[in-house]
Amino acid sequence: MRFFIQMARKWICTLALGITITTISPSTQSQDINPVYELKDIIVVTGAISPVKFSELPRSIEVIGPDQIAQSPAITVAELLAQVPGVDVRRRGANGVQADISIRGGTFEQTLVMIDGVPLSDPQTGHHNLDLPLNLNDIKQIEVLKGPGSRLFGPGAMGGAINIITRQPQETAVRLKTIAGNHGLFDHSLAVSMIKGKTQHRLSLGRRACEGHVEGAEFDVSIFSYGISFPVGDAAARFDARYTDKEFGAYRFYSDRFPDEWEATSSLLLSGGVNYEYGKAVVSTRAFWRRHDDEFILDRNRPQWYCNQHTTDVFGGEARSYLTTEWGVTSLAVEISAEEIESSSLGDHRRSRTGLFLEHRFTPITNVSVVPGATVYHYEDWGWRMWPGVDIGYRPTETTNLFFTVGKSFRVPTYTDLYYESPANMGNPDLEPEEAWTYEIGGRWSHPGLLFNAAVFVRNGQNLIDWSRLNSEDDWQAHNVSEVTTRGMEIGVVADPTKLWGGRVFSKLHLSYTYLDADYSSRDYESKYVHDHLQHQLILRTQSNLTSIFHLSSTVRYLRRFEHDGSIVVDTRLRLRMEDVEFMAEIDNLFDADYTEIGTVPMPGRWLRVGLSLNTDGL
Repeated sequence: MRFFIQMARKWICTLALGITITTISPSTQSQDINPVYELKDIIVVTGAISPVKFSELPRSIEVIGPDQIAQSPAITVAELLAQVPGVDVRRRGANGVQADISIRGGTFEQTLVMIDGVPLSDPQTGHHNLDLPLNLNDIKQIEVLKGPGSRLFGPGAMGGAINIITRQPQETAVRLKTIAGNHGLFDHSLAVSMIKGKTQHRLSLGRRACEGHVEGAEFDVSIFSYGISFPVGDAAARFDARYTDKEFGAYRFYSDRFPDEWEATSSLLLSGGVNYEYGKAVVSTRAFWRRHDDEFILDRNRPQWYCNQHTTDVFGGEARSYLTTEWGVTSLAVEISAEEIESSSLGDHRRSRTGLFLEHRFTPITNVSVVPGATVYHYEDWGWRMWPGVDIGYRPTETTNLFFTVGKSFRVPTYTDLYYESPANMGNPDLEPEEAWTYEIGGRWSHPGLLFNAAVFVRNGQNLIDWSRLNSEDDWQAHNVSEVTTRGMEIGVVADPTKLWGGRVFSKLHLSYTYLDADYSSRDYESKYVHDHLQHQLILRTQSNLTSIFHLSSTVRYLRRFEHDGSIVVDTRLRLRMEDVEFMAEIDNLFDADYTEIGTVPMPGRWLRVGLSLNTDGL
């Protein structure tokens, strides 16, 4: 029955897209422009409890704006995030059908992923954190907070946090996109917004599928979302419903002993909230429910031999408020939530948590901002714990921002860490939460057409959770590693040659370099995750306006992991834009590099895609 329901959903989605392609006639053009080097007036919501201007934020944060999303040769969020300095996206196969994400040498479990501030971290395993129920067309911008985020968002944000901010309709409009490529790839998406009185609606549909770049790597993904915003008296209310369904051949995803794996996941996210303003005080309340289903077959040739089925539910609510006075901005937040799992292999478990967040931003002397804060959390299994931190910013000029930050962060074990058992992996029910102190010094300097940033940081991790073994014949087992110290540096420059020296070939150049190193208290074992991090990451992004309608963008990435050889991957996109219509041709892995991002899973070689998009205003 589940099979027939899934097939019905997919065919209904595909039929709706096909009908829309033949009936929609867009009339006007819209293009969001948000160059990275002009972010000084952009308001970000991820680096503090209360919104703050990018130029005044004493933290390392990267903002991916609409212009970069439109220009990028990426069709999934995973591919887009792979272009962010300090972010390590480890994809198992094409188009990010399953991908792990980490920041600054952390593990994939130590990065918190959110949609409009709603946490998506899965209590079963962080492998599902990028099961995102949205299309790329749904995204307005992405804010990537690097460094400790537990005092702002609670557990999971040890290495950082990623907040995906979705588009809100401005007027009735349509956005349609269709892509086809090698290996039977197709990717269709449709978004429709409608304004009726003071109520805003947005509907989004999408489906992408592929036969696979190697046998056993096929996938089929469907996405649906609907959002509505409306006034409630003097307050603003919003409700969103999002759903994604995926089936994919998991060739060598989790074990090289059993390469012919298969997996199907689905994710439902419901969230709603109300924002109030009372003079200088702002209060926002929100409730959410996320359900995730996962069916995993270790050997698709023997589906009954080893098959796991998991259902997780995460539900909760929070209230955030901030008050602006002559003494600064005081922010307070309260969260109550619970996690449940029903699993054929992990068992049935439930745990709840309560968190209290407090932060105060003030200016003790001219051009100096201080932001102390702390989070107090209670878990049933571990009791009360506190996670403090402080950010200090100094702006000697309007174009210079220097900062220092220190903070403590944590992550509790997932149910897979605690209870998983398979022919190749063994969990540990006695695991303790991970925690770390992080210290960072950095700064940003801007000039018309130019932005420069740099940072150095140290993270001292305690009780880090890793899957390890003494040799390749042993099973992977979960353990608390006693201590890992990670050190690193980032440096980057974004330039607009047309403003700097009147250049015409390039309209934007973005060059960044990240270096990481780590000391481990014990190295007498083979590490599955903690030891396997990037050591060198060099990223070059370019945008060129060949003519008034032809635009070329490219991304060059050099990645070298600890104790591994490096690889160079080049992706490029050519866009032809005329009025409301845009044609595109994209080539991933232009020079056909042979590389892997995790384990022995082969990444695709050269891959050509062509596409067409139709846009109207308001999206």
